[in-house]
Amino acid sequence: MKALKQGINEMKFDAVFFDWGGTLFNPHPSNSCGDPTLQEIMAKSIERAALLLNLFGRDVELEETRTKFAKCEEQAREKYGPAYTLVRAIECFYQAQGWANKPEEILCIAEAYIGPRYRSYLYLNTVETIIDKIYDG
Repeated sequence: MKALKQGINEMKFDAVFFDWGGTLFNPHPSNSCGDPTLQEIMAKSIERAALLLNLFGRDVELEETRTKFAKCEEQAREKYGPAYTLVRAIECFYQAQGWANKPEEILCIAEAYIGPRYRSYLYLNTVETIIDKIYDG
């Protein structure tokens, strides 16, 4: 643990943010290892979110969730413009459902919606570059 704390203290950045903006993750990876494609992952976004909502005790139907969430995404995009995030769309969805805003749940729903990210999606040398920049950069 001491080595981990020492390594963290030597880092030159407070955090590294990962996104799907084509900066770290290749939006069109050549996937020879059998991982699902980004399109396959995103095609199941609402299904994953609805399943987790039900696990949180929210009684939602898949098709109704799909329809209402699409409206909330549109409303959040209009309201926030360039500051739009998926979290804001989910907050809108919670509000439309009459549910209390629970940030911890909303972040979990956002993660479920986005789905897994596989190492095969990273651009070549991404991990090595990040490590180099954090510790040596």
